[in-house]
Amino acid sequence: MRSTIRYKLLIPIVMGALLLSSLIISRSGTVQSGSIPTGIPTPAGSGVALIGSEVSPTVSLSPQTRPTSTPSPTLEPSRLPTVPVANVPRIGDTSDTNHVKVEVSADPGEYQGSCRDPLEFTFTATITLSKAGTIIYKWVRSDGVETSSPQTVTFSESGTKTVSASWQPTFSSLEFSGWQKMKILSPIETESNQSSFSILCSL
Repeated sequence: MRSTIRYKLLIPIVMGALLLSSLIISRSGTVQSGSIPTGIPTPAGSGVALIGSEVSPTVSLSPQTRPTSTPSPTLEPSRLPTVPVANVPRIGDTSDTNHVKVEVSADPGEYQGSCRDPLEFTFTATITLSKAGTIIYKWVRSDGVETSSPQTVTFSESGTKTVSASWQPTFSSLEFSGWQKMKILSPIETESNQSSFSILCSL
């Protein structure tokens, strides 16, 4: 009877001892299997934390990519083609200018007498050109009338030529006066004198 009681009392003690020893053995095994000498590198990117080792994480910093500044294009001044400028004769330039001289006279310059019949006056322009060329001209009168279209006279060489124009004035009084002149359009622009005439009608 007593031996039975003793046996029953020993069972918990033995079971506790076995449980304690198994616990100690499991803990010691875990420490031995998980202890890794310090300094042993761990696989990169494994994500495993090793017990007993001091792991210094190595962080690789990639250099920041900075945008490369694009150089501004250098604008060169535009190279325009050089256009030759024609030599245009100017007034006062004696190098290439074809000099023109013109003088106008009226015939008759004065009239006195009967005015029953139409009176006609002739105006003669004396034109002198310094070298060969063509004169373009028109007549201008004191009553505002001008030649309907420009006229021409050609010089084969330097010299003097004459051209004429007539005018039959219309008037209602016993006295009348007027003038006519020549306007040169080319090779240069110039004008002649105003050649005047006068009329005195008798009763």
